[in-house]
Amino acid sequence: MNISIPIIKNSPASNDRNLITFVKGDMVCMKRNIVLICFYFVSHLTYSQDWYDDPKYYNGVVVLDDRSTIRGLLSYNQSKERLSFESGQKISASEALYFQFYDPDEKYNRYFFSHIDKNQKYNFYEVLLNGKLLLFRKPIVIKKDLIDNENSKTTLHINKNVIENQLYLNQNDTMVIIDNFEEQILPLLKDQIKAVSNYIFSKQLDITLPSDQLLIIDYYNGLFNKN
Repeated sequence: MNISIPIIKNSPASNDRNLITFVKGDMVCMKRNIVLICFYFVSHLTYSQDWYDDPKYYNGVVVLDDRSTIRGLLSYNQSKERLSFESGQKISASEALYFQFYDPDEKYNRYFFSHIDKNQKYNFYEVLLNGKLLLFRKPIVIKKDLIDNENSKTTLHINKNVIENQLYLNQNDTMVIIDNFEEQILPLLKDQIKAVSNYIFSKQLDITLPSDQLLIIDYYNGLFNKN
């Protein structure tokens, strides 16, 4: 299976990890499959061990810092932020610009870019929405107080590590969590705020819901794709 690679455009004033822009039609996974994308944010809760230890290998390609590429069967270890090839070679997030692989279950190419987080640590973030406003996601481990009243006569509060998808935005070369859509995202849509506002009203969207937030950003990006 052929895997296309996004074009990397150079800009002397920019950091290498932020030079990557997509040409139209280059990403199979961005074929406006917004229903599938929103599914991940409706009720995504799993125990952490199920997420960390996935040994599955995918047909993919990695682009390193020096722009060289490595192709083959790769596995992404999210707990260690490391890629492992079937050949035995291992690559950390600090050594790569990005990687992609074909997901046979979801039937699209998935793209992950290496960026610095607020702790100055390199991590891989998956492209969720592509366009003028580039949106990323990353599953994160959080502690939750889960209530179990099905298997006992009394209500039990169980504190467990669980996995939830988190939205991210690249601001000033650092990946930041989107925790306030109104303050962080809406100002970025001001050049099309009238059209966006009409869309929110006509679809009766709730800007506090992650699934509706994705629809709003996808609509905003679509306004430019039409031009």
